[in-house]
Amino acid sequence: MVSTGTKSTKTSKQIWDEWRPPEHIDEQILFFFSILAQKESNDAGDREFHPTYISSCRVWDTHRLNLVLEAMKSWAYKEQQHRQMKEWNI
Repeated sequence: MVSTGTKSTKTSKQIWDEWRPPEHIDEQILFFFSILAQKESNDAGDREFHPTYISSCRVWDTHRLNLVLEAMKSWAYKEQQHRQMKEWNI
């Protein structure tokens, strides 16, 4: 069982089945990058690593992916700010 911070607890399966992605595409992109940014430590605690990553054995493809991903992240931040301003009537 996993505690969700409320009085009721849910099983991992229930959490899995009920999880939904964020509603807006900018939120989905930023959530995607938050998964890529997660760090964990090895069992000895002396090394951090990113358990989720995108890779290619082709240097050119890696370069292009990095540029596209950076552009996506930048767009998502700008879009999120724009949407929030519209929601706040600014």
